[in-house]
Amino acid sequence: QDKREIIDAAIINQKIPWQKVHIFMVDERLVPTNSPDSNFLLAKNTFIDYLTENYLLPKTNLHPFTYFNLPIEKATNSYKNELREISHKFDIVLLSAGEDGHVASLYPNHETIKSSEEFFLITNNSPKPPRRRISASRKLIQKSQTVILLFFGNKKRQAYKNFLNKEMSMQDCPAKLIKKIEDSYILTDL
Repeated sequence: QDKREIIDAAIINQKIPWQKVHIFMVDERLVPTNSPDSNFLLAKNTFIDYLTENYLLPKTNLHPFTYFNLPIEKATNSYKNELREISHKFDIVLLSAGEDGHVASLYPNHETIKSSEEFFLITNNSPKPPRRRISASRKLIQKSQTVILLFFGNKKRQAYKNFLNKEMSMQDCPAKLIKKIEDSYILTDL
């Protein structure tokens, strides 16, 4: 109930041009969108259903990563092209840092944070289950106009300390990639 009140207040108090808003996933586990492990399902249950059921956000503006029976590389290219039809970058990205400082599926000292991919990348060996994921690349996130990064919960305390540690590199704490984005915000309860 409290989440609904917060969403209601945020929507009522803002003049957001919802017809122009498109929602893409920066991180998705390679599972069906109705799986309890799906990040899209989490977003759908948290706020997307509210927006679509109240006719604020057109369902055509939702862009879950779906791969059905396509080879994963072909599905990833299709998703990249879907984004390119609207824009070559994200305007606003909402990220939550993991306990190890990862964002999206960009993990510390992992092939994903080291990748030179421009748009989306696939990993078959994520350090966190499930192992197969698609992620916005470091370069795609860094092209974003605005980024909001969340550090919520006591389990994220070390990740937040690592983020603030000037001696720690982006390779060691991928959340630091947002420091290269001029319009970035950190929200935390720590």
